Amino acid sequence: MINIVNFSGGRSSLRLVHYHENEKRKNPDHEVEYIFADTGAEHPDTYRFLKDVVEHFKIELTCIRVIVHPEMGKGVGYRVVPLSECKHDLIPFKEVCEKYGTPFMPSGKFCTQFLKTRPIEKYCKDKYGNKGKYIKWLGMRVDEPKRIKTTKEQFDMFQESKKADPAMKNVRYLADVCSYDKQDIKDWASQFDFDLTFETDILGNCTFCIERGVNKNALAARLEPGLAEKFIAMVNLDSIPTPETREFPKDVMYRGNMSLENIIEAYKDVSTEDIMRTMRGFKDSGGCGQSCEATFSDDNFDLFEDI
Repeated sequence: MINIVNFSGGRSSLRLVHYHENEKRKNPDHEVEYIFADTGAEHPDTYRFLKDVVEHFKIELTCIRVIVHPEMGKGVGYRVVPLSECKHDLIPFKEVCEKYGTPFMPSGKFCTQFLKTRPIEKYCKDKYGNKGKYIKWLGMRVDEPKRIKTTKEQFDMFQESKKADPAMKNVRYLADVCSYDKQDIKDWASQFDFDLTFETDILGNCTFCIERGVNKNALAARLEPGLAEKFIAMVNLDSIPTPETREFPKDVMYRGNMSLENIIEAYKDVSTEDIMRTMRGFKDSGGCGQSCEATFSDDNFDLFEDI
C-alpha cells in the first residue's frame, strides 16, 4: 500500500519526509508520494523551503492547484502543476472566493477543504482508486491531540480509547512515529541550513489565517505589510461576492466580526512588543503555529455542494 504524505510546507512535514526517506532506505518496497496543495496564500518563504526540501532529499513532489468550476452544484477539481508555478500569488484562494465568497469564523471555515482536502482526495482517487488503497499521512504532533481523530488501535497518547472515526481508518500522523512536540520539531529542523526563516508562531504558512487570533494577525500584518496590503485588496475585489445568507461584509473574516483592516486599525497604537506579550500571556490557541492540514471531513460540508 502506498503512503501519501500531505506536505503542508512546514517543519512537521519535513519530519515526515525524513521518516519516509529513512523507511525507503531500509525497505525497498516502501512506496511514498509527497503531495503539496498550493493555496497561493502561503508565506513566500514557504515556497523557498519547499524547493530546498525537494533538492536536499532528492524527492519528487506532486504539486496541485484547485480548479474551481463556475457552476454551483459542481465540486472543485485539481490540476498538477510544476513546483515553479507555486508561489504567493493568491490566485487559488481568490478563485475559491469568487465562487463561494470569503471564508469566515466560526462557521465558514471552508478554505482548507476546497483548496487542499478535496483536490488531494480527487487526485488520489484518480491515481490510486478508493481510500483503502493508500495510507494518508498528516503532520500532526503528539502535542496536538485535539487535531488527531483516530482510534486506540491507531494511536492513543492518553492510554484511553477514543471514539472510532471510520473516515480516518487509513490515516496516520507524525505522532504515530515520532514523539517530538512543537519545540522538539523546531530544534530538530534547525540542523538544516534551509530551515524556515520566519517565526511560525506568528505568521504560520497561510499568513493571515482566519483561525488565528486577532493579536497574531495584527502582528503578522505589522511584520508583513506588503502581504497584508495584497490580501486586503484581493478580498475586496468586485469579482468576490457577498452571499445573501451572510450577515457581515465579505472582508469580515476573523474573530470578533473583524476584517484584517479592522484588526490593523485596532492595534495601530499597540507596540509590537506589547502584542507579543499578549500572545505569550494569554496563550491564544487560534491556530498558533499549526499548519493547515488537508483532512477527510469537515462540519461545514453541508453548506456547499458535494464533491
